[in-house]
Amino acid sequence: PEIILDGVGDFLEINDTNSIDFTNQFTMVFIAKQFVDGRQCPLGKWDYLVQSSWSIEMWNSDLTSHIANSLTDVGGNNTFSSNLNFNKYNIYTIIYNGDLDNNNRVKHKINNIPKSTITTGNIVQSLINSSANLKIGTFGNFGRFFNGSMVEILGFDSALSDSNQNNLINYLRYKYAPP
Repeated sequence: PEIILDGVGDFLEINDTNSIDFTNQFTMVFIAKQFVDGRQCPLGKWDYLVQSSWSIEMWNSDLTSHIANSLTDVGGNNTFSSNLNFNKYNIYTIIYNGDLDNNNRVKHKINNIPKSTITTGNIVQSLINSSANLKIGTFGNFGRFFNGSMVEILGFDSALSDSNQNNLINYLRYKYAPP
């Protein structure tokens, strides 16, 4: 099913459970089409200044991953990738691996193509265990509502290998755009 969000206060919320409290690794994969440019958050487990963990944001053609270094983090630890393609469906993959060095802990792929990233701040080795709920279409109590469509959202509590990522992307391509 397709989730269409109009960017005006609508979002989905999944209550916090241990299954979405990632520790030192995760992979998030989602298929989305952003209708308009602007600062928007398709996914986040982040209640601004209260219970922070991670969020994914799209803004001015950039894909940004925020990784909290404390429960009250305001978002200064980021990884950026540029040149998003708006108004078309893309498969976004965000891989976090706390075992790697600071500049390689977060990687972005769009349509299974690795994007160059710029890291600012200190990306922690282990995620904060936040009681924030997972929100689809916003993050926390800060707004930045997503204006677009999503058709698939997958989360894994590990940094998927390249081989597993390729298998997953091929499956999603076949599911949504079979030959």
